[in-house]
Amino acid sequence: GGDDETKRGNVTALRQAICVGFCNRLARRLPKHNGFRTLNDNAVLAEVHPSSARPLANEITGLLPEWIVYHELVATTRVFLRNVCAVEAPWVGAVTERLREVDLKRLSGGRVATRKAREEEARMERAKEAERRRIESGARKNDDKAVDDARARYLARKAAAEKAKK
Repeated sequence: GGDDETKRGNVTALRQAICVGFCNRLARRLPKHNGFRTLNDNAVLAEVHPSSARPLANEITGLLPEWIVYHELVATTRVFLRNVCAVEAPWVGAVTERLREVDLKRLSGGRVATRKAREEEARMERAKEAERRRIESGARKNDDKAVDDARARYLARKAAAEKAKK
């Protein structure tokens, strides 16, 4: 009786400590499915790696917890979060609230961003602006020839796969 409650309390305290310690590796489940968006500056859409997901899934709905902390982000043909721990929304709220109050300039000794980071940020802004102008102009990202070429490559791969099956 009491020992089980103590163990549950210890596990809960440990999960809460992990939430605070790994606050830079939080991810939130997207509504109604098991995709996650990381909560850092470079937000990424990912899914929990199958080796980590099974124990966390709700038996009835199959959904994973709303919030998780991940140890590793692995990019193969898809992006996976591995070695995950379920955390509670109130814990995440408390951590993110405290993070908003952090003075990055003071914390970094006055050097908030390196020259390389500023250059990368400027490059990203230029790319976003070019994409915005392309969208406003109504220009298509891929012309008809590019689409036709891609379709031809796809059909050739499909035919080769069918031939290999026979």
